[in-house]
Amino acid sequence: MPIAHCVIDAKAALGETPIWSAAENRLYWIDCIAGEIHSYDPDADADTIMPIEVEGYLGAISLRATGGLLVLAGKALWALDAGSTTPRRLAGVEEDMADNYVNDGKCDPVGRFWFGTMHAAEREATGALYRFDGSEVVKVDHGFICANGMGWSPDGKTFYLVDMMPGQVLAYDYDPSSGTARNRRTLFSIPGSEGMPDGLCVDSEGGIWVAHWDGWRISRWSPEGHRLQTLEIPVQRPTCPIFGGPGLDTLYLTSSAADLPAESLARGPRSGALFAIDVGVRGVPIAEFAG
Repeated sequence: MPIAHCVIDAKAALGETPIWSAAENRLYWIDCIAGEIHSYDPDADADTIMPIEVEGYLGAISLRATGGLLVLAGKALWALDAGSTTPRRLAGVEEDMADNYVNDGKCDPVGRFWFGTMHAAEREATGALYRFDGSEVVKVDHGFICANGMGWSPDGKTFYLVDMMPGQVLAYDYDPSSGTARNRRTLFSIPGSEGMPDGLCVDSEGGIWVAHWDGWRISRWSPEGHRLQTLEIPVQRPTCPIFGGPGLDTLYLTSSAADLPAESLARGPRSGALFAIDVGVRGVPIAEFAG
């Protein structure tokens, strides 16, 4: 049984959206609540916190093809140049919706950035799914309390999205050339006794890896929606998996320590850590933002 090894005991309030940089051989990830961007170097076994001067909740990051990072934070999308701490605003996001937060995001196979939003109090289905190509923010779907983790099949023809509060992972038919997602359907559901689905990623065999918020586990599912594997994780709130390493053969996993009761922290003292797992399968590269 694969074991989750703690590589950085960061005690992040809400670790999220890890992304592997092949060019730099390092993993970028964020602490949404602390508003921090982390950079983990596995060769040096060291994690660096990068300061960023932006207001608002930090939702997600992506590598940019031109260098630096794309940052989803507050009510906007930002470009953060390499070596800079001051991002440039690119586009607004739901600026008229005070009760919504930005949430998870990831680039599609051709470099468009997809992201979700959520109702801050997690009660109303005011969240939506968006696409950003560098020039405009386009609403693709709506009606989510929390539009969360996302990924694409290896052939790019299926898009997966977590609809967190009903505990569902959705699938859409995807056209990489136009960036359209159609035929929304529920691929599988996570039982409430196993927590709620959070971040996800897809491996080279088409397996869908899902973190279970409040579930002490991650799971792997087939493209047809059948459970293939469940792995126990030594923290209550694993948040988002991604494949990294030179061969994309290490599954990295972020986690959260925020608002956990004392008994959960006693059982999971590494809550908020970054973990690495050898799951015996490789990932697929995540495209950089091309806009």
